Amino acid sequence: MMKKRFLENKTSLIKKLKQYCEKNNIQLIADYISSTKPKDKSLEEHWRDERYKCYHSFDFPVITGHHLNDVIEWFLFSSLHGQGKLMPYKNQNVYRPFISTSKRSLEDWCERKDVPFMVDPGNTDRKFMRSIIRNDMMPHARKVN
Repeated sequence: MMKKRFLENKTSLIKKLKQYCEKNNIQLIADYISSTKPKDKSLEEHWRDERYKCYHSFDFPVITGHHLNDVIEWFLFSSLHGQGKLMPYKNQNVYRPFISTSKRSLEDWCERKDVPFMVDPGNTDRKFMRSIIRNDMMPHARKVN
């Protein structure tokens, strides 16, 4: 049931994104990852690798919506795996211009400009380590500062 609901939520998210882009004359390239996950990779790692393989196939810049909260989550995630890493601003043709902007600030901007702020439905699925970090650890980490 969870997989079906996840796919329905993902389809709904893509539909809303397409509608917004069409309404605002913005080119959208959307694709689904269909390759099989290798046994030596987690689902998260596989999806990330496939996304970046797609991004790097373009001959133009790709802008992501990664924000400061994502940077902190990635640092915690990679640190828990023994190799703390910071999310770079640029990875080949992929740019992350919002990595020093809080998620709340982006949500506020989107609300003021009537831009939908979309959240991946997988962000709440605790079978993924990033969701545990996001939902269980981050609220405590934010209290420290």
